[in-house]
Formats: sequence, C-alpha cells, structure tokens
Amino acid sequence: MSLLAWFILGVFIGNAQNAFIYRFPRGIPLLHAASRCLQCHIPLAAYDNIPILSFIFRRGRCKSCRAPTNPRYVLIELATGVLFAALFHRWQDNNLWLLVASLASINLILIALINWDTYVIPGELSLTLLALGLLTSWFNPNFGGGWKGVTTASIGAATAFLVGWPATLAGRSLFGNEPVGLGDVVLISAVGSFAAWRGALFTFIIAHVLGSLWGVLLVSSKRCNLKDPIPFGPFLGLASLYHFL
Repeated sequence: MSLLAWFILGVFIGNAQNAFIYRFPRGIPLLHAASRCLQCHIPLAAYDNIPILSFIFRRGRCKSCRAPTNPRYVLIELATGVLFAALFHRWQDNNLWLLVASLASINLILIALINWDTYVIPGELSLTLLALGLLTSWFNPNFGGGWKGVTTASIGAATAFLVGWPATLAGRSLFGNEPVGLGDVVLISAVGSFAAWRGALFTFIIAHVLGSLWGVLLVSSKRCNLKDPIPFGPFLGLASLYHFL
C-alpha cells in the first residue's frame, strides 16, 4: 500500500462519511437508497457520486436541477484523504496501528461534524471509540504495548471520566446547564484510552482554547450572543487527532 493509495482510500471514505453524517442523526438507514440531491430529490447515478471529481465536472451543481451542491461535501472528502495520507506517513511501518489510527480518525470526524450539525454526540460513536482504544491498548505503540498499555489506557479513560462527570454535574447545579455534556465526557474518556490521562488533559485544554477563540469570533461578528450554545465536540475531535499524527 502506498501513500497515494491511502489518500484515495481516505477520499472515498470521506464520501461515505458525508452520507453517514446526514443519515445517521435522521434515522435514515445507511444502505436504504442511493444518495440524492437534497433539492430535487432525484437519485444520483454512481458516476455522479465519484468523490471530488463529480463535484468538479458538475461545477458544484446538481446535474438535474442545477441547484448548488454544498462545498462541505468535497472539503470533507479532500480533508479525509489528506488526513489518511498523513496517517500513512506516520504509521507506514506499523500496519496494525495505521488501521487503528485510521478507524479512530474516521470516528472523530463523524462525531465532530454530527455534533456541529445537531449539538449531539451520538453515544454509539463515542462508546465505539472508547472500546477501540481499550481493546487495542495492548498494541498501542505510545504506551509500549502489553499489560503496560492496557493499564495506561484503562487509567487514562477512567481518570478522564471521573474528572469530567463531576464537572458536568457541578455545571448543571450551579448554572442550570451543562458547560460540558455527558457526550463530551465519554469522548474525552475515549481519548484517554488512546493517549493516557495527560493526553486527555492536553486535548481538553486545547479544545477549550479553540472553542473559546471560535466563540469570540462569532460574538465579535454578531453571529451569536454570549448565551448561545456552541458545540464542543468539533474542537475535541480536532484536538484529539493530534494523538494519531
């Protein structure tokens, strides 16, 4: 497998992620039907759904109704391809961890973008990521592998959860809302299973910095006010990717 092949694989996975991000929150079966234009609802032929290329050839518009296609779709495809290329460059000498890191990255992208759209982190995704981190901890090269890896991953996940969950309860009691939701806590716990408790703490801090900067930008541009909620999952997901690169 070459870097180019892994990039192309990432692009096609990004295409599948677009369908998942739209369908999963709406309860639409992933294999229910072919993708379709969201404006005219005409199904797309296979050659109309080739990652990146179809967007270019159709000039960013639906072939049937000429409605503009959201450029986010092609950006997700391209970004996933670039991410997969970076993962291959980092882990090409460790095929097992290349696969694990790729699966974890797919999960983080799905969580980040679904949370961006819906303000919800699906428990199925965050718990799957947590399970992946714990089950593969024996082979985690960052922990040295073996029982040391299992112990480090377990302590990292437990510590992140035991610190995050009381913070959520305290926020609910003091402010009447959850500055950090349970979905965020499970996600940071999953990060702890891959990057130990120090990695989870680093991710939490960086995500808060990124989220705060985004909030300042939104408020200063008058796109929201101080009371409007901002999804935290995208910033957690973005910061978490650091541990796999």
